Amino acid sequence: FLTVGLDGEERAAIGPTPRGLGILGVLISDPRPLRLTDLAAHPASTGFPANHPSMTSFLGVPVMVHGRVFGNLYLCDKLGGGPFTDSDETLCVALATAAGVAIDNARLHSRVAELVLVEERDRIARDLHDTVIQRLFAIGLSLQGVASMSMPGEMSERLEEAVDELDTTVREIRSAIFELHSTRVGRSSLRRAATELVVESARSLGFEPSLYCEGPLDQIDPTLAEHL
Repeated sequence: FLTVGLDGEERAAIGPTPRGLGILGVLISDPRPLRLTDLAAHPASTGFPANHPSMTSFLGVPVMVHGRVFGNLYLCDKLGGGPFTDSDETLCVALATAAGVAIDNARLHSRVAELVLVEERDRIARDLHDTVIQRLFAIGLSLQGVASMSMPGEMSERLEEAVDELDTTVREIRSAIFELHSTRVGRSSLRRAATELVVESARSLGFEPSLYCEGPLDQIDPTLAEHL
């Protein structure tokens, strides 16, 4: 049996000396191979739940990821009977090591994919802000200048309508940019996200605004952070 997931928040919740987890808890608090001829004789044994298959002999090893316990691999009751041997333990340790490497690789690939996605979102947001919005804004200013000249009322009204449509489009694009950044705000420090937005705004403003933060910003609810 391979049990995983006893890491991060779950590991912190369990604490350094798990209680009520029986023999498997021993492998977490003392991550070394454990061989037993009789599970029930161990002081950490808590018995089995109803309808659980009978188990007597035991061989368990921790699954380690970067020196931390991620789970464990354990075997019970060899086919043909008899206690587990040194060779069994060596093989079990090798399998647990391979499992740890596979878990670490899976985590690495996941992080790389997430980083690529975030970078792509940021690139799209920058292109929308630095190129599309700026051009639309410039076109809107030009149309406003033309509309202020002497011309028939109907033409002036149509130009004003076009300017209003451009303003609406700019607002929609800005909303899309904030949506692209919302994942970053939810996953990272709110204080850091606010600082990044101030730095980004400096490009269009021509100066970098001052930012003053007070209080535990990073403890704000993620949904509220997105609205902010």
